[in-house]
Amino acid sequence: AISVKEVRDITVLELSGKLIFEESTGLHQKVKELIASDKRKIVINLEDVTFCGSAGIAALAGVYVSVQNCGGELRFVNPSKRIREVLDVTRMSTLFELHDTEEEAFASLE
Repeated sequence: AISVKEVRDITVLELSGKLIFEESTGLHQKVKELIASDKRKIVINLEDVTFCGSAGIAALAGVYVSVQNCGGELRFVNPSKRIREVLDVTRMSTLFELHDTEEEAFASLE
């Protein structure tokens, strides 16, 4: 599931559950909508993601590229130990800007 909140000029997407094919499609669509409405500072909170399959990794990478291509900034926050391991094994953690808290991510976008 994806919930959205606005904090100042930053859009936070809070993901929960399993990040598999169906949710991955929804995430990419949501980010496209944000970009289309000129939202360029995005934080994706991974705290409540319990599983991230290959489609989930592909979606996170695709979202990252989409935001970068439009001149936006994307941060990922609070991945669980398991999700962090997946990001490390796939080397996505070297590509993504990861933060422990939303506040750290917000500060990096100021």
